[in-house]
Amino acid sequence: MIHTLACSITYFFEKRGLLEEKNKDICCYGLEIIISTICGMMSILLLAFLLGNFTFGMWYLLYIVPIRTCVGGYHANTYVKCNVVFVSFFICAFILFECIDSTSRAYDIIGGSNLLSSIVVFLLAPLENKNKKLNVFKKRIYRFVSTVIYSIGGILGIVLKSSYYMNILSIVLMITTALLIIGKGVDIYEKKVSE
Repeated sequence: MIHTLACSITYFFEKRGLLEEKNKDICCYGLEIIISTICGMMSILLLAFLLGNFTFGMWYLLYIVPIRTCVGGYHANTYVKCNVVFVSFFICAFILFECIDSTSRAYDIIGGSNLLSSIVVFLLAPLENKNKKLNVFKKRIYRFVSTVIYSIGGILGIVLKSSYYMNILSIVLMITTALLIIGKGVDIYEKKVSE
């Protein structure tokens, strides 16, 4: 469906003279990514609205998108699987957020684990997509930014645990670490299978 829509839009651009023949595949691929991203984000916002906490959905997206850009993590091999994983982890985050009292020790544990996760992030991040290789400079920048975000987020998660926004960030960092570890595991498995 996403591919068909992207190809239709590309065809529209081509027929209007807005696109050269040689750029058709690139345009179609870019549109697939844009459409899939919009579908994923709209699914999160719609679900957050239906669950009665639209604000959580907005802040979740505001945190997870830039953090995942730097950290990387699991990449599904289809757009549908990608959006299913994206929504599934949002549901996990939402349940965790709703179930944990902001004054409980759980956020101390989450903040502490995020602080320790900065070591994991330093060692593994950024986990790049097979289709989007990073040069050495970008890897260093992303690793540095990721480690700083996790270190500061972990400390603030412990200190400011009664903050609504900080609690969302703590959960997002924890989820991003899980996606990073899963992604690394999948990479190792795929390398072993291909040998």
